[in-house]
Parts: sequence; structure tokens; C-alpha cells
Amino acid sequence: MVKHVILWTLKDEITAEEKEIIKQGIKEGLEGLKGKVPGIADIKVNINGYQVKKSIEGGSRSEKEKVR
Repeated sequence: MVKHVILWTLKDEITAEEKEIIKQGIKEGLEGLKGKVPGIADIKVNINGYQVKKSIEGGSRSEKEKVR
């Protein structure tokens, strides 16, 4: 099984309200791939952010079964 992690940040000039709309769209789009992309066993998207050296707006984690 392959685990894939993506972290992202949005430009500072985007308003907080716009960021929420964008992050919700990203979440819906990525989670909508399950069942459409062969091999995706699970996908979770966090849009509540992570605190590390630099603020991360969100991230996703997916698991993909081995596809031949």
C-alpha cells in the first residue's frame, strides 16, 4: 500500500473568507476521488490547518492499493 501526503498553503493576500471557500472546494474535490480513481482505498482531507514552522492551511492523506 502506498500512502500519499499533501500539505498546502494559500497566498497571504487571500481573505479568510475566501480561504474557507477554497479549502472546502479542495476537500470536496479530493474526497470525491474515492470510487472514481482506481486503487484509492481511503482519503482524508483536513482543512483546519497544522501548526509547524510555517502555517499550513490544510492537508490530505490517501491510501492507494497496488494497481497492476
